[in-house]
Amino acid sequence: NDRRQLGLYAVSLLMTLLPTELAFMQRIFGTTSLSMHQWWLCFLAAVAWLLIDEMIKFFMRRGGEDKPAAAASTAPVKA
Repeated sequence: NDRRQLGLYAVSLLMTLLPTELAFMQRIFGTTSLSMHQWWLCFLAAVAWLLIDEMIKFFMRRGGEDKPAAAASTAPVKA
């Protein structure tokens, strides 16, 4: 599953880089090359997005762990 996710990230990266850097694709998509400063801004925005996403997942998992235990303790016990 991790390899598949890495593969999807690689495809996403290629689909971002190719239309902005290859001349024939720039003509097709109407894009232009980015400066190194612009690439760094894109990179920082992507890293910030990933960190926010991972923080959300962390807190959702952390909150989800308490609920099943509480639900199990209130379940009726068969005699």
